[in-house]
Amino acid sequence: MHRWLAVVALMAVGSVGVTWAQTTAPVSEPPAPSAEAPLVLTPDEITARLKEIEEAVGREPAAKAEVLELYRLAQSQLQAAANFAAKAASYEEAIVSAPAQIASLEAELQSVGEGPPVGSRRGRSDASLTQLEQQLAAQKAELATLRGKLDELESQLRTQQTRPAEARAQLAEAKQKRQELEPKLDGQLPADATPMLSEARRAAVQARLRARLAEINMLEAELLSHDVRVRMLTAQRHLVARQTAAVEARVKTLEDRVAARRRAEAERAKVEAERAKLEAIGKHPAKRELADRNAELARELEQVVAALEATAARRDALSKRVEEIQQYFQSAEQKLEIAGLSKALGQILRDQRRKLPELLPARGSQSKLEKTLSEVGLSQLRVAEERRELGDIDRAVARIMAESVAASTPAWQQPAIAAEIAKLLRDRQGLLDKLGATYASYLQTLGDVEFEQGQLRDNAERFATFLDKRLLWIPSTSHVGLGTVTDLRAALARSFVPQEWVESLRVALRRWEPRPALDLAAALLVAALLALRPRLRRTLRSLGESVRKPYKDRFDLTLGGLGLTVLLATPAPFALAYLGWRLGSGPQAVAWVDALSAALIAVALPLLLLDGLRVLCVRDGVAQAHFKWRATHVGPLRRHLAWLMALLLPAIFVTTLAEGQPESFRYSVGRLAFMVGLLAVAVFSWHVLHPSRGVAAEYMARNPKSWTARLRYIWYFAAVLLPLALAVLTGFGYHYTALQLFGRMTATLWLVVGAVIVRELVVRWVNVAQRRLALSEARKRRAALQEVRSAAQGAAEPHPAGEPEIPEIDLATMNEQTRHLLQTLIGWSVIVGLWLIWADVMPALGILDDVSLWEHTTMRDGQEVAEPFTLADFGLAVVAGLIIAVAARNLPGVLEIAVLRQLGIAPATRYAITTIAQYAIAAVGVVVVFSAIGVGWSDVQWLVAALSVGLGFGLQEIFGNFISGLIILFERPVRIGDTVTVGDLTGTVSRLRIRATTITDWDNKEIIVPNKTFITERLVNWTLTDSVTRVIVRVGVAYGSDTELAHRLMLEVARDNPHVLARPEPRVLFMGLGESALDFDVYVYVRELADRLPFIHEFHMAIERKLREHGIQIPFPQRDVHIRSGLADPWSGLWRASTRGAEGMAAE
Repeated sequence: MHRWLAVVALMAVGSVGVTWAQTTAPVSEPPAPSAEAPLVLTPDEITARLKEIEEAVGREPAAKAEVLELYRLAQSQLQAAANFAAKAASYEEAIVSAPAQIASLEAELQSVGEGPPVGSRRGRSDASLTQLEQQLAAQKAELATLRGKLDELESQLRTQQTRPAEARAQLAEAKQKRQELEPKLDGQLPADATPMLSEARRAAVQARLRARLAEINMLEAELLSHDVRVRMLTAQRHLVARQTAAVEARVKTLEDRVAARRRAEAERAKVEAERAKLEAIGKHPAKRELADRNAELARELEQVVAALEATAARRDALSKRVEEIQQYFQSAEQKLEIAGLSKALGQILRDQRRKLPELLPARGSQSKLEKTLSEVGLSQLRVAEERRELGDIDRAVARIMAESVAASTPAWQQPAIAAEIAKLLRDRQGLLDKLGATYASYLQTLGDVEFEQGQLRDNAERFATFLDKRLLWIPSTSHVGLGTVTDLRAALARSFVPQEWVESLRVALRRWEPRPALDLAAALLVAALLALRPRLRRTLRSLGESVRKPYKDRFDLTLGGLGLTVLLATPAPFALAYLGWRLGSGPQAVAWVDALSAALIAVALPLLLLDGLRVLCVRDGVAQAHFKWRATHVGPLRRHLAWLMALLLPAIFVTTLAEGQPESFRYSVGRLAFMVGLLAVAVFSWHVLHPSRGVAAEYMARNPKSWTARLRYIWYFAAVLLPLALAVLTGFGYHYTALQLFGRMTATLWLVVGAVIVRELVVRWVNVAQRRLALSEARKRRAALQEVRSAAQGAAEPHPAGEPEIPEIDLATMNEQTRHLLQTLIGWSVIVGLWLIWADVMPALGILDDVSLWEHTTMRDGQEVAEPFTLADFGLAVVAGLIIAVAARNLPGVLEIAVLRQLGIAPATRYAITTIAQYAIAAVGVVVVFSAIGVGWSDVQWLVAALSVGLGFGLQEIFGNFISGLIILFERPVRIGDTVTVGDLTGTVSRLRIRATTITDWDNKEIIVPNKTFITERLVNWTLTDSVTRVIVRVGVAYGSDTELAHRLMLEVARDNPHVLARPEPRVLFMGLGESALDFDVYVYVRELADRLPFIHEFHMAIERKLREHGIQIPFPQRDVHIRSGLADPWSGLWRASTRGAEGMAAE
């Protein structure tokens, strides 16, 4: 009774919306507060107004555009009101008609059967294979249609589960908008508003209010009809599901009948072919050959039919797996929407995540499937080609008779043989037809398998991503409390019961599968490694002693030391891993034994790594003797590793063992052991990684500007606090989350340790190579010097003219280049390793997409759409910025070392390329970061234009230097290493920056010169195209000297100087008769400007010695002073003038 009263009331309210939807009826508005009646316009009237205004002439464009926009808004709102009214009417109709429809659906549901109708044509046993396949295809098409309907109904039902909350929120919003619009109906308009504009505004407000009222009516009708519509959808779903099940049963029956018929026909064809083969024994060879081929085709048909049946079964199994994952996925989504991230749901989702890999196809199945597809396709083409050759039986018989029968058979026997050959060929036609059809079905079934495998992988990946995104944020148990203490007491009491251990040992022994040979080999290997440990230690120490001797040092000694380190650390981990593997490989599944197996295997790898690191740090081990680590750091590290292993390894064992036990044991004993292990790791990090007394203290002291030293407190406190944070996390119930993060954190730590060891190995290899290179160069230099001395002694010279010049390799430069390249490669390798380690956790960060920071507008399909900027976007922008910063800092250097230097490009060109590459990477990074935070070019182009104008005037000098820097990089009037003169400044260009260039002068002072100076002022580049420069030295000899001898001596000294080039040849010219000397100018060419001063010095020293040896004097400068007498003393006149001036001043 109450339901029908509600329906009547809803129809009364809905009649208002129906009336509004009629365009010819007047609109009833709420009474206006003013005396003026509200304006009523229908959609037709608004259309007429729009046409009238658009065609009007003489109106202001701005006012006309505003009026048109208001009327268009009113038109769209009236259309929305009509749509809302239609939906409300449909909801009201559903309330009235739904009970009858539900009853009809339930009645139809009872009449739907799940099997094929008895006596129907589908059940005829005399149907041929072709007819059965046609019926099967029709049923499969019907099944696909029904499944599509079922999916659509289930989607509608899922939508209706959350629709009431959304509708209530929309209803509240619509009512709020209605309250905001009602006062605007008779609101005050601007004084300068024209009647036309006032009318348009009033019409727009009225239309918006009408749309909101219709929306409210629609939402209320939707909420009232929600239950009955859900019941109707449920009934429809049940009916379609029953129909789908019935069709599936018919499809299964038809598939079985098709397979049985195909199998029977293949068997019958095989029997007939074998009988024909037996009959052909002793007959003509041509007939025997045809019969043998038919038998082969029959066997092939039987094999293909069997393969087709197996593939169809595989397809059905994959399809069921796909449906199973889809059901899991839909169920998980529904449960999360209803229950949220709860503990109980978390356990269910974790179990599903654990079983998910079991549902995936076997590894390598895709490649095998692709290979089978290609083979089947080729076989189908072969069969089709062979069938095409048998298109005309008479022609084929004639060909065989002419080729194989006519020449060797009497004419009277040939007709009978031709008839038999024709029968065999007709049999072959039938076999080939069946084989071709079977291959076609086989190929289609393989395609279905490939499709189902793809669907399975895609759904599994989507489901895994869905689970990984949420599992880390779901608590796995309750926080630590009194219940945990009770469970811990009970678990410990049960653990110390002797009967439990005896029974567990008995179960483990029953699980142990006997493999005596393998067990004996493993035991002998462990025993041999333990027996050889003293000898291995002695060998390790002897390798360290050989490394300390330069002439015995080789890099293979370090590799041998690492191998011995691994052998010393291997016995215990290998024994535990083997024992765990043997326990887990038994034929029967026992939960406790499987947990013990997993625990033993889980301990083996950390034991190998920790003990290997401890052996690496023993006295005279690889770390101390080969890597040159200080004993003051290696010793404490070894001692701390010993107690860490004693605490951490049992904790890992107990934690892993507890994962296979009941929850009371897992979250009491297992959680306690895990927290103990985390505390041990935190204390170990506190002692070992301390910035001032830890293992890296010396490195940071030697490299205070490295990032390791700059960020020492950040990574130190992170290493200490992260294990403590995980301990707190597991204490609050997020045990699964803490386990996952700890596993990846330890993998990250071992990645860093591995990177350090690899770096030390490469540095060790470089040092050994450089030392051998230096020794080789020293031996060469010594041998060359010995040859020079021997030659000098043979020529009876008391002293050799000089040591030969042997090219030296700049080992410091090589070391710097190698170090830079090594650090870059290791850095990027660590980044890739971190990505591989944390990739599985990345989906969990997708939950950060739910945290919106702000919204920004983007263009999508030509429309502006508001998109949220989430916390995940912010993290992505930060990561992108860091990666771009690292890339801009390191990639140009890697480009120079790894590529440009190998191409033989000049240093200045390499510098220009790397600088431009750095600017390009920085520019790309800015674009990427701004795009990540939702700021596109269209959003900032106006700001960029304004800033460009403002900065162009305010900072024009800086912009001028910036542009000049780009011109210098591209045009290259100066390069790194060039010797230039700018104004009164001469020096070598040492750095080129975007704003200024650094020049190092002869006093080794660095002068910063703005780039604009090189473009706008006169520049002398001594080494731009040719570094050869001319030097002029003037030499004067005394009057009366032998000028020809002096000329010859000067020319000899110039030619003998090592700085003087042979081409152009040096010249000596007698330039004039000076005041006190005969002046000669020596013209020579040196290789570069830096050779000028050394040449002048050496030439002066040598020419002075040569001239002195040959008795040629270099005169002193002379001046003749003539004193003329008989003139008045000039000082007396000056004295008298000064006396008169003094007297005049006194008189005044």
